[in-house]
Amino acid sequence: MIRQLIVVQGDESVVADRDASNPKSPRRITIETQLRELLGGDSGQWQVLNLPSDDWQIRLAERIPEPFRPPGEEIVAMGLADRTDVEQFRRSVENANKLAAERGKLQPFKAVGADIALSHSEYFCPVNADQLLFGNRDHARRMTGADVLRAQGLTGQGVNVVLIDQGFDAANVKNFGGGLANGDIEPGTTKRGHGPMMVRNIADAAPDATFYDVPLLPARIRDITGFISTALHVFQRLDALIRHLRQLPAPQWKGPWVLVNGWSIFDRSSEHPLGDYTERPDHPLNTMIGTIAATADTVFAAGNCGQFCPDRRCGKSDVGPGTSIFGANSHPDVLTVGAVRTDARWIGSSSQGPGQRLLSIQKPDLCAPSYFDEVGADAFAGNVDGAFVSNEGSPYIANTGTSAACGMTAGIIAAIRSGYDQTAASPAQLRQFMIDRARKVEGPAWNGQLGHGIIDAAGVLTALKEANA
Repeated sequence: MIRQLIVVQGDESVVADRDASNPKSPRRITIETQLRELLGGDSGQWQVLNLPSDDWQIRLAERIPEPFRPPGEEIVAMGLADRTDVEQFRRSVENANKLAAERGKLQPFKAVGADIALSHSEYFCPVNADQLLFGNRDHARRMTGADVLRAQGLTGQGVNVVLIDQGFDAANVKNFGGGLANGDIEPGTTKRGHGPMMVRNIADAAPDATFYDVPLLPARIRDITGFISTALHVFQRLDALIRHLRQLPAPQWKGPWVLVNGWSIFDRSSEHPLGDYTERPDHPLNTMIGTIAATADTVFAAGNCGQFCPDRRCGKSDVGPGTSIFGANSHPDVLTVGAVRTDARWIGSSSQGPGQRLLSIQKPDLCAPSYFDEVGADAFAGNVDGAFVSNEGSPYIANTGTSAACGMTAGIIAAIRSGYDQTAASPAQLRQFMIDRARKVEGPAWNGQLGHGIIDAAGVLTALKEANA
């Protein structure tokens, strides 16, 4: 089966029954019937697999004083039998839009694209037993120059951080703003796994930020694989929600927003056409990422398909320079973060540039520390019998993969934003400051392993002060 996604323009509330888990639910049947009618009676071998809007609900910690209406579009995940059916389906979409335009009507389909699996970017690649981790959090913090942030009172106060990951525990953050519920997985209820490790790294620099949980890749309760169609719905919903909240008089929502993404594409073998999402700027998810990154700082992990130590999930042809940073992770408007040890040595599992030619070649943008452990009492705050980050292990001992580096970087951005909001520097300007002031440890030029260098919080602060003098 080949997966595709389609964005249908219209009212989401087609049928009251929203049982997405049941392939025979009236809503699914109705949507499929309507699609075939819109497609001119297309009789191809395809079916509706999922309607992401059925799974996701807004759960903010504070009541929204004015009603929020989600975008009037439906994202539909489709399953097609073979490549011939994909080509026929796409032709039917084009013909339906052309016919509507000729009749002076709204084109029913906004976009169509490949729908492939995504995964969180955490990985171990030990060589010897004594080389699992290198250094600790104190070393990592000193390496990034983050100590200067707290010294200047920059701790993330008034900044909204959205973690799009596996979910985290609301008890682990000082300020919890709620988030989006993924079916029966409520925001802030995930006790272990990848998400709590991400929060730990963000909160290290920005403990006073307000955290929002979006469990795109839940690690518990159900066997769920995240797909691009679901990510598209989530980002579409977030973009509309943030725009709505910013227009309200409540000050807590008017501040900066930082979106943190510790996930990436590991295997393109199911993508058809090849490169449709991973290389094409106008794939609907890549378009949506560009829209939201224009007003919110958006950070992505580079991925863990570096040539010397690739994750076992990486596709055979999706490893190493030029073939391991794809789609949104290669988007020109996001900050893409690779991983180094706390001694600035590049980690062989960190995905390598160049990025995709039609997106951004110079990816990753920079690197930050990973593969370090915690210090003091925190090192034993979790389950020491399962010390590494997993569904059973502790989120407080090991910090691994490009996702840990992504989290550290996002925390630094959130801390900086508590002193320099969007009026001082737009997301694009701050991203450029991060790149320009990165510490050059292998010469002044960009390279595929380190990007433009290693993150330097103090250098970025200096650049912002100079720009706003």
